[in-house]
Amino acid sequence: MAIATRYTTTLSPTITQQSLGDAIKAMAASIGLSLYGDITSGTTRLLVYEITTDASKTFGKCYFRIRVESNLIIGQRLFSSYDLVGATGSNGGTELATSAFSTSSAISINGFAGSELKLVCLSQGTTLFAPFGVILPSFRPSWWNLNSYPWGFLFSTASANTLSSSLLSPYGNALYNTFLNNSNLSNINPISGLPDLIKGMLILSQSNAGVGGATSGDIGFGSFNGQTRYSSLIPQDTTEQYCIINNVAGGLAIRTG
Repeated sequence: MAIATRYTTTLSPTITQQSLGDAIKAMAASIGLSLYGDITSGTTRLLVYEITTDASKTFGKCYFRIRVESNLIIGQRLFSSYDLVGATGSNGGTELATSAFSTSSAISINGFAGSELKLVCLSQGTTLFAPFGVILPSFRPSWWNLNSYPWGFLFSTASANTLSSSLLSPYGNALYNTFLNNSNLSNINPISGLPDLIKGMLILSQSNAGVGGATSGDIGFGSFNGQTRYSSLIPQDTTEQYCIINNVAGGLAIRTG
């Protein structure tokens, strides 16, 4: 993929549903997400984005929805199609839903834009973190037919160790595992004194039926327990630069240089 570009901003308190939704919307625009609709359903604000893989295919698009609740809980979910009038989508995958963000503490917002991903990462303090956005792995198996199944994934947990597609998938199951958050990657390398980094992310169906895709080496994971979130890492024997997204054992990292 093209090396990801990083964008940063801070949302200062007092945090409201309106200001939080507006901040997410602004960062999503900065990273190149295509807004399909900004609507309200009851007291919930819905930001819907259209993700195009191949517009000539029946399912060459998927729809990524962020919901912002009045109590500052945020959710994300992927659909094969979306009806803005009815505020409903088809074939919804598994939703990531956060704990409620505080109204009184600043929220750090980091955006990452590359050909394989468009992410808006929110963090408040040291404990509340959530990655919103879509992953479009560079390797799509030849049997994954876009006339039958849309292509695209999002993180289904705030810890970023599982992914969800829409429910319209070759496996009949929207959930996928990765090797992220592996406890074998808890500590830094005892010789180099640096965190080890594994390049590339495999996407393994929870149907136990194989590999649904894989990213390039510009998305990776490593021994980031105790590291600082969003700090830079230059892996041993390279001049490449990665940004540590999740500072846990086997945490996510994205190449930015």
